[in-house]
Amino acid sequence: MKKFITLLLCVIIACFSLSIATSCGETSKVKLIDIKLTEEEYAIAIGKGKTELKNQVNQALEQIDVDAIIEKYQDMDAVTEGYTIPNSANGIDNPLIVATNAEFAPFEYKMGTQYFGIDIEIAVQLAEKLNKTLVLVNMNLDAIITSVAGVEMDEGVDNDGYDAYTYCDLGIAGLSVTEDRLASVDFTNTYFHSSQVIIVNESDTTFDACETAKDVETLLASFEDKKAGSQSGTTGEYYIKGSGDWLEGFENITFKGYSSHALAVQDLINGNIDFVVSDYETAKAVVANINA
Repeated sequence: MKKFITLLLCVIIACFSLSIATSCGETSKVKLIDIKLTEEEYAIAIGKGKTELKNQVNQALEQIDVDAIIEKYQDMDAVTEGYTIPNSANGIDNPLIVATNAEFAPFEYKMGTQYFGIDIEIAVQLAEKLNKTLVLVNMNLDAIITSVAGVEMDEGVDNDGYDAYTYCDLGIAGLSVTEDRLASVDFTNTYFHSSQVIIVNESDTTFDACETAKDVETLLASFEDKKAGSQSGTTGEYYIKGSGDWLEGFENITFKGYSSHALAVQDLINGNIDFVVSDYETAKAVVANINA
């Protein structure tokens, strides 16, 4: 009898554990609401007045098969060889110093000490075509425009945990061209078109009836006590908080910023925010990684 009871208890515990695991598996899943909320252009930031360098970069961009690079990163798991790139121009002749933020897969990310991503591939090819040695400075996204503009870092720009702050020739980090940014820097020709989308927990049906961007906007405007997250300094933040030159924002929604979209989605899973706003390609990568 004791053996039977012991066996029964083991079965109950095993079933209970399986139930918990299944439940956890369900809550860890997220989904992308495949409705494009904005129309954006990605370009490379460059300092005001650097006309010759801007022309050189534009000419080089025309020779780069960006579509092929984008296609390569449709399956990020298949990309196993990255780039080891110096983060300082000390001792380097004829450097091309590029600012980035390696928290934005599939455009730029790190695995170990190597850099990967669409923008990284573009930067590598740009340096080759300009006969320069690439130097890549990984910094907070908010610091990139400041760095390229060649001005002192504002106190409000937190660069802790990133490479040393330095002035940079270019900024490439999935940067959308906006009037606010154009006030500080110039941009090259567009190399990619993007948009914002929403990520929610898989069981969330809030946006299921929406068919257009207008439907989503109407729904967002009706929310009460909702919290949204995104990577700080991205269009996702501006979409919620508003941007004077472009996006109206939603005063009824509380925004929480993160150092990456992946961390924002993890906080969504943890139940601390209601949805995440992210660039489309990055959203696809994050959702695929979380649900793998």
